[in-house]
Amino acid sequence: MEAAYLADKEKWGQVLNPRQVQSLARYTAAWKPEAEYRKMKEQGIRLVTMGDEGYPRRLKDIPDAPYGLFVRGRLQTDDAPAVAVIGARECSEYGRYVAKCLGATLGRRGITVVSGMARGIDGISQEAALEAGGNSIGVLGSGVDICYPAQNRPIYERLIRTGAAISTYPLGTPALPRNFPPRNRIVSGLADAVVVVEARAKSGTLITVDMALEQGREVYIVPGRVTDRLSDGCNRLVKQGAGIVLSPESFLEEIWQLWETGKKAAGAGSGGKAGCKEANAFLERPDTGIIRVNGETLFDANDPVTTQEEAIRKKRLHFGLVFQSFNLFPQYTALGNVMIASELLAKERPDYKENKKAIHEEIEHKARVLLEQMGLGDRMKNYPHQLSGGQCQRVAIARALALQPDILCFDEPTSALDPELTGEVLRVIRELADQRTTMIIVTHEMAFARDVSNHVIFMDDGRILEEGTPEEVFGNPREVRTQQFLGHFVQ
Repeated sequence: MEAAYLADKEKWGQVLNPRQVQSLARYTAAWKPEAEYRKMKEQGIRLVTMGDEGYPRRLKDIPDAPYGLFVRGRLQTDDAPAVAVIGARECSEYGRYVAKCLGATLGRRGITVVSGMARGIDGISQEAALEAGGNSIGVLGSGVDICYPAQNRPIYERLIRTGAAISTYPLGTPALPRNFPPRNRIVSGLADAVVVVEARAKSGTLITVDMALEQGREVYIVPGRVTDRLSDGCNRLVKQGAGIVLSPESFLEEIWQLWETGKKAAGAGSGGKAGCKEANAFLERPDTGIIRVNGETLFDANDPVTTQEEAIRKKRLHFGLVFQSFNLFPQYTALGNVMIASELLAKERPDYKENKKAIHEEIEHKARVLLEQMGLGDRMKNYPHQLSGGQCQRVAIARALALQPDILCFDEPTSALDPELTGEVLRVIRELADQRTTMIIVTHEMAFARDVSNHVIFMDDGRILEEGTPEEVFGNPREVRTQQFLGHFVQ
């Protein structure tokens, strides 16, 4: 990054158009880094970059993770659960009461409250958490040196003393409307779950909900009366499958369970069968070894170029992922779920703005074809809660195929299904195998594994114990542990 900043116009011109070159030249001429650094030190502001130890772990996992964060205060996010509390700026007394109770309860129980320090629900929940002695993080849509809105100055000052105010925008950046949607992805990205307390049908709060679901975060809502317009957005999310906060205490139990499950999954995944799959797909960083696909080295633990976060993010596109719990977005139809990843990637294309309509139509056509192939042509407009488990898993498979991955990865694709529904999913996987699709499948369906695979790896306690062709592993296993295990499943 420093080399790019110090380069001349000729070098910039190799990757930028003339207008961008002139804009960058004006910016670098006016920007005084030494003066900015002194200003940051004077105000107790620091820049935490992705390579620093203090960079939040959760943010590293989101799409388009920010390279750096301007931080004022103590940024502590990884040692306890975190919940984003968001909602209407012009909230009702009911919303104000719930936000205050929820923020205070979370704060007292050691759960970090994340929000945008906005007027209304955001600020109320953060203030309550801080008053209860808890931790809170305010994510600003301005420079971290600017308090916005001004009426929340007491919250801002308290965040600086006992929590943290953070921003991705440089010092002095005003709170412009265009800054807030990108800011929202940081709010949801820092949290394990997002709670919506009051939102109108077209509330900007729902932008944060969309981003949370894209990031794999849990979404909860506080239900409201059907006659209350401030609850229209929340009640619609209930219909689409969001979790419901019935009381701060019951919600606490769910969050701690979510946190503990996440920690155990992270610990177990690093050494087991799922961890092997996740390392291959770069959901977890491998410690050693080399990963090659079609002769291309995607990862080499001894090569720093292949271990950089940006390089790894691009290489994830080689892999399509299908999880045992489907992980469909509840607010999107089956068709929307299949289209969403392709839509997000399309926005990075240089011709996207000029050809937006044609690109969207192409993506939709491909998604429809995939759902037809999955036998879901009549279910495209259904939401996940309107589908069976087997149908949800087939939507998940179609979504993974939409990006045309080199390798399709399955994590126990039938374990969350009723026994009578496993057949339809296994049929789809068999058809993919017949089409010579390369797949990595973590499964306990032994008969299926024997019939559909051409290479089998048997793992025990995080170690590869035996591998070979299906005939070798199932027909003549060498290891005693393999023989014992298979004896329970294969006659």
